[in-house]
Amino acid sequence: MKKWYLVPTDFSAAAKNAACYAMQLAHQTGHGVHFFYAFQPDLDVQSPFLYDSMAKLQEMWMEKLESWSLELLAESDKLSRDDIRNEVSIGFAAEEIIRLSREDENAVILMGTKGEGGMVGNWLGTVSAKVAQEAYCPVWLIPVDARVRPLKNILYASSGDAIAEEMIHQVVRFTRKMEATLHFVHVHNLQGAPEEKIIEKIFETLGAGAFGDLSYIVEMINGLDVMKELNDYVDRNEVDLMISVTHHKSFWEKMVKHSLTKDLTTHCSIPTLIIHKDDEQSLNQYIDSVTWPLVLS
Repeated sequence: MKKWYLVPTDFSAAAKNAACYAMQLAHQTGHGVHFFYAFQPDLDVQSPFLYDSMAKLQEMWMEKLESWSLELLAESDKLSRDDIRNEVSIGFAAEEIIRLSREDENAVILMGTKGEGGMVGNWLGTVSAKVAQEAYCPVWLIPVDARVRPLKNILYASSGDAIAEEMIHQVVRFTRKMEATLHFVHVHNLQGAPEEKIIEKIFETLGAGAFGDLSYIVEMINGLDVMKELNDYVDRNEVDLMISVTHHKSFWEKMVKHSLTKDLTTHCSIPTLIIHKDDEQSLNQYIDSVTWPLVLS
């Protein structure tokens, strides 16, 4: 079964860049690109012409999406018309994307972000944050100025769910296929208790696996601002991709716990892959479906 990169859009510059990024990855992996737009009609629910109006709106947005995707295809010499498809849905954008993330054929979601300094607007900004936290497949967040390049250095944000043995194994598999160096980086909040056990857990997991050919660095950084410390590390070490792990949180967890994933959608300076400890389509499935390493022609 053909796999697809699911690329939601709001037709912004950030969405276009994510689409171009996905098309280049699709050329490398043999996947297709599934462009998606969801809208909420502002209609009078008492109107006898409601369904006709909704159908016309959906048709209008589909025409816009078709035109937008064909323009992108014309700018690329990597894919054919058979490698892209378009879908328009009526409903809340984040909820519709999360629904699609459960479908086996959608391997990864790629979404645009403005990158360090803020979001890209009401649609893509808030939608990216919710989807990154709640999707059921990996979510690849693409800053507006990001370009596809070989992944030589990968940063793994090592905290919470990330130190689970199965998650470390997945990220190690991904890094080995990329022939990259994996940077395990944990930012310790100086106001909290010492967290040496996190580093010990990483070394224990690596020592128990057959990872003799893995190039890796383990580092603990002291600081109060996690995102600032991670972005500073990215700059110092020429990191090409960041990976972070989350899980599907309960209502109360969302209320009381700070979300690193949400921070990454607004302030990360490089492409960031969000994986979910309890998702239904693991990173392992994605790794198995493609041929690595990434080589640009």
